[in-house]
Amino acid sequence: MRVPPFAALLRATVTAWYLAMQTASDIVHSAWHLWRTERSRIPLPQLLRRLVKICRYDLGGAVDPRMFFPIDAGVKGHRRRDLDRAGRRQRRGLADLRRRHASMLLHALGDTADEVEATLTRHWQLYGYEYADLLVEDYLVLRLLWRDRPPRHQIDVYPWASNISGVWVATPAPVRRYLQHRYEHQRRLEAAHTRRPRRGPRPAPALHPA
Repeated sequence: MRVPPFAALLRATVTAWYLAMQTASDIVHSAWHLWRTERSRIPLPQLLRRLVKICRYDLGGAVDPRMFFPIDAGVKGHRRRDLDRAGRRQRRGLADLRRRHASMLLHALGDTADEVEATLTRHWQLYGYEYADLLVEDYLVLRLLWRDRPPRHQIDVYPWASNISGVWVATPAPVRRYLQHRYEHQRRLEAAHTRRPRRGPRPAPALHPA
């Protein structure tokens, strides 16, 4: 189904605004960490060069995060400048498909932070392992595999914008509020898992000769 031009423009504007806030937040956080830990150990010119590298890295990832954006059966990502016109058109179509699927899945988590937490709890009870790390990312990977089949998915969910295998998507407000206490939720799930009674067949006791 074709998206109306106004809706597509509005979605692109919201995503760009959220991505700008996410990029600025990453730069400030990385720069503050570098300044706090390295300012007393390295000269000021070297420190400034590292700050410039941080800015270039974060801005480059925001503009063209294509390290994990294969457009064929290969596993190598392709940047826009490395493709011909047909390849760019194919990649735009795949990017739009991936963006719509990821946005739908993120909004389907729930309308409030509590609903997002409940959805992820059910997901972990059905598919999770012993440790409840990266619940939102695991939720997306499992469902995107049936819709968009790159050789691998590289998914990073951030408070403002999320990178879905080379495509930026605005993080919905309920998911953003959930992320503020995601680690507390993970600790509760892991604590409940350790208290869960063991199910399934138990090993037979060892027999000792009389």
